[in-house]
Amino acid sequence: MTSTEDRLRAALAGKASSVTYGDLRNPHPPQALPRGTVRRGVRPAALLALTAVLVAAALLLPRLLADGPHPSPATPPSLPVAPTVPIPSPSPSAKVPEPVEPARPTPTSPAPSAKES
Repeated sequence: MTSTEDRLRAALAGKASSVTYGDLRNPHPPQALPRGTVRRGVRPAALLALTAVLVAAALLLPRLLADGPHPSPATPPSLPVAPTVPIPSPSPSAKVPEPVEPARPTPTSPAPSAKES
């Protein structure tokens, strides 16, 4: 062992020998709190929480009340409704012209060529 360890052990042994049986016991046993008594730390914590809630409400309440209810959007003025006029439907007797197809070259007639002069 080193000299530091020897000195530390000697100091701890000296302290341990000075402790007596009377030092190891409390003079009085702990007493229970009477009913209805609040511990010391609970009341300040509750007051702090209540203060925080009141400050938050004081800061947010004006903002919530300032916006208020939004008015409904304006509706455009109603226009007079024109009477409905029936649209004439085509009569079944009217003939619809058929589509005209382009002429196709036949084997007897030559196909038109692009190099005609």
